Amino acid sequence: MALFTASRSTQAGEPYKEGDQARTLTARNGTSVESAMSDAQALAALATQGKSLSDFGRDLLTKHNERGLSEQQLVWVHILTNQKPRGFIPDDAPSFVKIVAHMHTALAQLKSPKVRLEIDEANELQLNVAGDKAKFPRSINMTDGMPYGESTFYGRIHTDGRAELRDGSEVIIDTLKAFDADPIDVAKATGKRTGRCCFCGKDLTTPESRSAGYGKTCANNFDMPWGQVDDVIVNGDDKSMTDETNARADDIKLSGETTDPIELSGRMIQSDDEHDSDDVPF
Repeated sequence: MALFTASRSTQAGEPYKEGDQARTLTARNGTSVESAMSDAQALAALATQGKSLSDFGRDLLTKHNERGLSEQQLVWVHILTNQKPRGFIPDDAPSFVKIVAHMHTALAQLKSPKVRLEIDEANELQLNVAGDKAKFPRSINMTDGMPYGESTFYGRIHTDGRAELRDGSEVIIDTLKAFDADPIDVAKATGKRTGRCCFCGKDLTTPESRSAGYGKTCANNFDMPWGQVDDVIVNGDDKSMTDETNARADDIKLSGETTDPIELSGRMIQSDDEHDSDDVPF
């Protein structure tokens, strides 16, 4: 039932007729709600939430059926009834079908596939597929990557691709849109910035993995390309070594010699050693 704009403070448990003005109900902890429902209507509405109903809501319904509810408990019935139930998805919710398909591909190899994305330099967005016994089986939960019990829950992507997100999640949506549009490019950029695989979180230790942004095993699990080395990567310093290699490669090309990146890297190191030795006094 739609709420009326006018309101009056009252107590739960008072006789309330349909069509009366919305009343403001406040719990002891300060949580308040405007409700245009009678207590009976609120209880009936709460019961219709089904699987999306919280454990607290189920407990209130059980107590009501057994012995009735106190005034404060009835306030919480109205609060829960007027809140969006868990699993509520608005019609204009963003959709991320490609992310769902991508992560479900890995279910053939992994029990609970994960993806670690960067929101910014200090915050992570972790996606993981829920198990078959979860309230929303195979949906994708979104957290900040902290251990269970300490993590912040950002929402979930349901199996049809629609996202159920908490308020204030614009930056989350932007991060998801980028990954949905081009998972290979985002995974590559994330791995290069962090030095860790964006799927399993392990350090990237080979030139191929550092170039891809993820390791060979995870590439197979998520059906991603792997094996091409885009840059010469030495001691993790991709950019500085690549710039220097490109400059020297241009010189070598003029002489008609090899441009193989691995061989070039070896020649660079040898050249530096020879130059340093000339400067050492004997």
